[in-house]
This record gives sequence, structure tokens and C-alpha cells, in this order.
Amino acid sequence: KSVIAGIKNLMDYESYLTEEMKSYISLEYDNARKVVNDAKLVVSASGTATLEVGIIGRPMVIIYKTGYITYFIAKNLVTLTSIGLINLVLDNKIVPELIQHEATAEKISMELSKFLEDELYFKQTKEKLNKTVTLLGDGKASLKTAELLLEYLN
Repeated sequence: KSVIAGIKNLMDYESYLTEEMKSYISLEYDNARKVVNDAKLVVSASGTATLEVGIIGRPMVIIYKTGYITYFIAKNLVTLTSIGLINLVLDNKIVPELIQHEATAEKISMELSKFLEDELYFKQTKEKLNKTVTLLGDGKASLKTAELLLEYLN
């Protein structure tokens, strides 16, 4: 069963679900950490959420869509190899990223299926994500993340 983590009073996710969808998708409000802890796989927007999911050790597919003009400007001004903070911190594309036109239901499903169908890929991804805990594990995660990002950007 799939679970969508949401924030109550921010968006009415339920209005997007058909009756059929409600049989295999449930909503959990204001408790994203529980949803991630209970999950085998996660689909996450880019940003700090990817770092949190990575620290918890859940394989994920990172998705990001923005307006065309914003995307065009960012693509031409920013020279990052990854958009997911977890991939930036680990300096390696550990988890797949689907950006802009690549973030389709079909491609998201395909990437999730790779994790579900290839046990070795799933296990290796979890092991690589566990390096995040080692890298950031002494309670100074924010400082280390900032240092890594500054080093990367310089």
C-alpha cells in the first residue's frame, strides 16, 4: 500500500484521490518521519527531505518540477551534478533523480520497480545511504552539510 505524507491545512490531498485510488493509497498528515520510517521506498521532492530520508536509510526516487522559466534560468546558471541534497552530500548519484520533464508517472514507476525487482540494487543503495549517518553522525549534521556544500560550490 502507498502512503502520502502531507501537512494538514496546507493542501487537500484527498480531493485528488478517486474512490479506487483510496483502496491502495492512504494519507498520513503531519507525520512524515513516521511515513518514511514505515516505508520500504520513498518518492521525495528535492531538498532537505532527501537528506532526512537518506539518514533514515530508505532508498528513494527524487523528483523535482518547477515552472519552465525557473527551470531554464536555474539550468543555465547553476552547475550542480545533482539536485538531491543526499546525492550532493555523498558526492555521488546514489539515488535516481527525475527532474522536470523526466518526472513522469511512468518514469517514477520504472525507477521504483528497479528497487523492488533487484534485491542487490536495493541492498547496495541502503548500504550507500548508511554512509550518510557515518558522515553526519556526530550531531553536527547542519555544520557538516554546510561545509560539504560550500566545498562543492567552490
